[in-house]
Amino acid sequence: MVQPVAVTDLYKLVSLAQPVATSDAVFFLQTQMREQEDDYATSIQRFDLHTHATTTWGTLSGKDNALAISDDQRVLTFTSEDPNHQRQVFAQSLTGGSPVQITFDEFGVSAYDWDAKHQIVYYQSAPKKDGKRPAKADPKRPQTISYTKTIYKDNDLGYFAEDERYVIKKQIIGHKTATEIFENPEKFSMGPLSHDGRLLTYSTAGKPEDDNDFSELTYALDTETGAKTVLTGSLMAASLSPVGFNDSDTDLLLWGTTNEIPNISASHLYNYHFADRQLTDLTPDKDVVVGDMIMNADFQQNLSGRVAAFVSDQQYVYTQLSQGTLRLMMATLGDSLSDHQKLVSGPRHVTDFTISADHGEVFFTQSAWTTVAKLSAIALKDGKERDLTDPNHHYETTHQLVEPLRFIFTSDDDVEVPGWYLPPIDAQAKTNYPVILYIHGGPGANYGETFFHELQFHASEGYGVIAINPRGSTSYGQEFQLGVIGHYGEGDYADLMNGLDHVLELDPKIDQDRLYVTGGSYGGFMTNWIESHTNRFKAAVTARSIADWISMYGTSDIGYYFLPWELTGERTMKATDLKPLWNASPLKYVANVSTPTLILHSEQDFRCPIGQGEEWYTSLKLNGVETKMVRFPGENHDLSRIGKPRFRIERMQRIHDWFATHQ
Repeated sequence: MVQPVAVTDLYKLVSLAQPVATSDAVFFLQTQMREQEDDYATSIQRFDLHTHATTTWGTLSGKDNALAISDDQRVLTFTSEDPNHQRQVFAQSLTGGSPVQITFDEFGVSAYDWDAKHQIVYYQSAPKKDGKRPAKADPKRPQTISYTKTIYKDNDLGYFAEDERYVIKKQIIGHKTATEIFENPEKFSMGPLSHDGRLLTYSTAGKPEDDNDFSELTYALDTETGAKTVLTGSLMAASLSPVGFNDSDTDLLLWGTTNEIPNISASHLYNYHFADRQLTDLTPDKDVVVGDMIMNADFQQNLSGRVAAFVSDQQYVYTQLSQGTLRLMMATLGDSLSDHQKLVSGPRHVTDFTISADHGEVFFTQSAWTTVAKLSAIALKDGKERDLTDPNHHYETTHQLVEPLRFIFTSDDDVEVPGWYLPPIDAQAKTNYPVILYIHGGPGANYGETFFHELQFHASEGYGVIAINPRGSTSYGQEFQLGVIGHYGEGDYADLMNGLDHVLELDPKIDQDRLYVTGGSYGGFMTNWIESHTNRFKAAVTARSIADWISMYGTSDIGYYFLPWELTGERTMKATDLKPLWNASPLKYVANVSTPTLILHSEQDFRCPIGQGEEWYTSLKLNGVETKMVRFPGENHDLSRIGKPRFRIERMQRIHDWFATHQ
């Protein structure tokens, strides 16, 4: 019997990521939420390409991550936690046997590369300057936090420690101690190692002393001499990071943005040719976006973030975001952009990928509106595609997953705006039903062709669900994304209202007296803006929202550099320049609000601090609006995606219950 989607179905679903391949098998990471432990458990799965059997590898601890296959195809490497809960590098022979811990760093490993030829592991760590291992946190004796830098916190990383060193260490396989080979004065991200083991890449801030410069340079570190060479000096203002070497180490793929237009300039794929030291943009079109910005969904976990890989010395594949889909493209060095071919396309989301050992196939994980996550393969020679394993198949065939209606409408200023509409399950048997307008975050993000449990849950509960990509969203070109800069609450507001009207015309069964609105982050800002500019909605739920850009400027982890450009179109502004901040603040118009409002906010949200929700709550209460606020302890801005499972479920249930009590 086919069942509706339940809020607790999150526990039944499996996410797939990080495929890596040998000649006989594809290894991948499988993640599932655990109800009793209230956490996420990861396991390494091995899919046999001959028998099609799937077996579990790794430490079986639920903590394995960062999969890789050694160049000599003899070892599976990954990271997991040691008994002190520090992340270390482990290795497991491809012939079988238990995994073996390779590194023993008391400060843990944040990234690593395996040199199979020389039996060396290079890894990144951040030891304390005094060399002492940090004491285990004692909730009864909390420690003070101090900082001196302008950027001192991050929503994902918390407060930045200023007593750390940023180093790379070299450890010979079989040894218990490592040798420090490199120290950087600033934080850096370690990149790939050349196949011959000679060059280790990393990226770091271009001008760390400049609080308004966000360039990132890529370097190559000679592992024998310690000499470092900047590879991206021809684009000093860009933010580029290394992706991968070709087999002969003559070329290196890089990925990033020129930063020419803040928050707007598309991420492109570049190639660095070592012989002539030339850096070339492989996707030289302002409207081509390389990489995944389909961030407004709620299910995929532990993705590698891989954007490109060499198939041969000259041929490569990469991900491209277009029209709400993430596809795989294939090209050869020297090709013009028009020669790049679609390898995997259509209405879906390629979430992760790897190249087969014989370089004849690409193994990839994918998702779509009614496909949770599965592992597939495509042949490079003839484009034949096949599914390998789908652990969610039983769920997908026994639950009422809604395939949305895709639509495009003409909004103000003759702007073409796309969206999706999920009618409620069993809509044909109903005479009327309510609808929820969902608004994504960003605004530089987008809804897309990927599984979204939360929207499916509401459709199963009898609601139509509308998801619109208003101007400002990614994947529709630079001009479309620029449409919101300096104009928050204008064209984007019109797009959302016009999109709602368009769907009301498409589906006359929608009860126009039961319209609801919700969104998070920028979507929370727009929810607050909408209810302060119209009373057409029966109820609203605003999550991790912005009410007051003035207080946001100095309290958000991105405030002082994000707000000036987004709200004024200028790169910087004085903290005392209050007018543009106040004019764009929903709080200025709070007296207009009459919509019953539920406010959801995480207490450790550093992106949109909880004070934003508190300001909105207090102002609504003092204006006599029916209002309720719910705080989620210990959670940050990413609650709806990676928060504690029980809180994620409670959050969705509270949205449902608020709308249900305001019918």
